[in-house]
Amino acid sequence: SSGGTLIAYALTDTSGTSTFTAGTGWLQITGSSTVPSFTYYVLYIGIATTTGITVTASPSTTINSYLSVVYGKFVGGNNVTMANNSTLLRDGGGVFTGTIQGSNTFTIDYRSSSCGAGDELYGGTSVRNVILNLFTADDLWINTYPDQVTIKNLKINNCGDLYIGGSNPVYITGNLTMNGGIIGGNSSSGLIFQGANDTIFGAGLFNDSGGVTFQGAHCTIMTADTFSTHITINSGVTITNNGSVISTYTTSHAIDGVSSSSVWNNSASTSNLSIAGGLFHTAGTLTATATGNTVNYTGATGYVVFPSTYYNLKTSAAGTSST
Repeated sequence: SSGGTLIAYALTDTSGTSTFTAGTGWLQITGSSTVPSFTYYVLYIGIATTTGITVTASPSTTINSYLSVVYGKFVGGNNVTMANNSTLLRDGGGVFTGTIQGSNTFTIDYRSSSCGAGDELYGGTSVRNVILNLFTADDLWINTYPDQVTIKNLKINNCGDLYIGGSNPVYITGNLTMNGGIIGGNSSSGLIFQGANDTIFGAGLFNDSGGVTFQGAHCTIMTADTFSTHITINSGVTITNNGSVISTYTTSHAIDGVSSSSVWNNSASTSNLSIAGGLFHTAGTLTATATGNTVNYTGATGYVVFPSTYYNLKTSAAGTSST
């Protein structure tokens, strides 16, 4: 129907030849069952008063708008295709198993309490956007072993942290909106930006032992972010800082490049970079000539001031800084 809701304990196609017209309505399944091979507009699994149900998808199950998994398990196998611009919502302890089919772009929306990412994030060739709409101080855990995790656009909405576990990085090919933190304890994991023109919005904390690496041609930082881990800028990559970046990492490689074409550009009058460690210890180019921009060296023991032309240069380190 158009906008209606059908609530059923189970939906069964006894003939195997029935059709189901989704319209723009909801189908809510509240009991353990197998859903037929239909195209659904919104398929809602579970109900708040019922736990432990298992709903299984038949082959050629397509979701046009929303697949909402709540208080139960949806066994997708290799049978589920998410349409372009559709959303898979996990809420209240719901679990999805299986591999999303096709190469469409869809969004995974994690809601309510802390949880671990499931099969909805791994495997297949679909392009995934991820949104964290968790309760404040709750978290999403991503395991990057053995699977590589690639996310197009990642948004952390006013909640806790994204924890990266495992031995592989998380790859971002689009934009990142930060209103929380990204944390990980494995030196071989980390966060890698691969998009040709990524943008970081919002304010948050990067604290992954694997560091943050910029591989795409360009990334723009729009607001205020704190990096408690090392930053690596690959050759031919420019970071445009239009916001206020605080680097609290205290080694000589706090912000480092691969060659002279690894560029950090404080491009706006309000651009600020505060760095407690070393800047371009290996190689790199700093552009800090925009009117009003500031670079502040804050290391506790002092660090070498990178040779460049500065509009505003501050050294508030406790130790001695040299050029």
